[in-house]
Amino acid sequence: MGLDRVGARKFQALWPVGGQAALRLGRRRVKQNPPAAGLIGEACGHELTFDEAHLVERARRGDAAAFEALVREHGPMVYNLALRTLGDPQAAEDLAQEAFVRAWRGLDGFRDEARFGTWLYRIVTNLCYNRLPRLRRQLAELDPDEAAGLPDEGQRVDARLLDDELRRRLHAEIEALPEAYRLLVTLRHLQGMSYAEIAEATAMPLGTVKTGIHRARNRLRQALEDPAAHG
Repeated sequence: MGLDRVGARKFQALWPVGGQAALRLGRRRVKQNPPAAGLIGEACGHELTFDEAHLVERARRGDAAAFEALVREHGPMVYNLALRTLGDPQAAEDLAQEAFVRAWRGLDGFRDEARFGTWLYRIVTNLCYNRLPRLRRQLAELDPDEAAGLPDEGQRVDARLLDDELRRRLHAEIEALPEAYRLLVTLRHLQGMSYAEIAEATAMPLGTVKTGIHRARNRLRQALEDPAAHG
């Protein structure tokens, strides 16, 4: 296949142009726009603005420029997910680059019926598992049966309605969450993924995902309502 002929060398050549620019954009977005929308309620959806399937097919045939377009589209989100989970900018950048290298090499194994982003975030999550063994344990310890009695949280908070101080507090409280909750909150409310997509990306039961997100929301609500209790 084309990827075997092109190999990682061409990817490494394109990464400083497309990948590093995408990660710099990701770092700015983390600082300027913490994921406030939907944290108290439901997530915002993500709509594709380019022909992703066509780019994936071209990349499979060894088209590095097509893969660079995918890196530019998903790079900021990949970096943000790694940063919020690992909590270290350099480690997040290293993980993001490794994730794209693995994606480039593994495109032949991508199933067309899946969303490319979901498949990519599965790679990122697995790399996070490798670096933080406790992360998988934290998720596995969540009770999937608890999700059966959870209320439908359909109301959403618009991030634009939050003042700067509340945004800063929310950002700080997200950073204070355990790694498992930070991962789930980021996938749900920054990436805009459905519960089913998160379950696929994390290789966890759907009930586990719902339980974790519900608990994370409750922690954030309590922290914002009574900051003295968490200070």
